[in-house]
Amino acid sequence: MERLARDYLPADLIKATQPHDITGSVAVQARQTIQETEWLLELAANYSFIRGVVGWVDLRSPSVSEDLEKFSENDKFVGVRHVVQDEPDPQFLLGNDFVRGLR
Repeated sequence: MERLARDYLPADLIKATQPHDITGSVAVQARQTIQETEWLLELAANYSFIRGVVGWVDLRSPSVSEDLEKFSENDKFVGVRHVVQDEPDPQFLLGNDFVRGLR
């Protein structure tokens, strides 16, 4: 796990993929924050091989529609991810606010 427990930045990806015929990648958020989604979109703007970003928005938030609309203005924003296995409530996925956010 030590190899995974660190940041991997575009320079690391370039080094790892250079000997192979890889032409693009998708950056996927690791932290459930709006700031990380914004940061990944900044990286994607600066590195053309980052073809898409799977970010995070709080699907339970009353502002979920506005958050998704804001990020959707960026062509590289391709989806959202919520790490549900870290949620302590076993009924998390059935919560009214979460279900509303999925719609």
